[in-house]
Amino acid sequence: MVALEADSEEYHLDLAAFQHDRSRQNRLSLLGWTILRYAPTHLRLEPHTVTIQIASALGLRVPPTGSYR
Repeated sequence: MVALEADSEEYHLDLAAFQHDRSRQNRLSLLGWTILRYAPTHLRLEPHTVTIQIASALGLRVPPTGSYR
């Protein structure tokens, strides 16, 4: 079980959202979930790294950059 969290400034900067995110992450972790958190810059500037990390968390293999064109 893998959960992805996209942490944008719009929804994650106020104290209530910050506390809610931590509580949710802790509950999921205790249930055995793997939580991967990404900022918008990760998704925009490092999509291959994000893909590899998600695939790894799911137990999948991803070909190296450039070999899947």
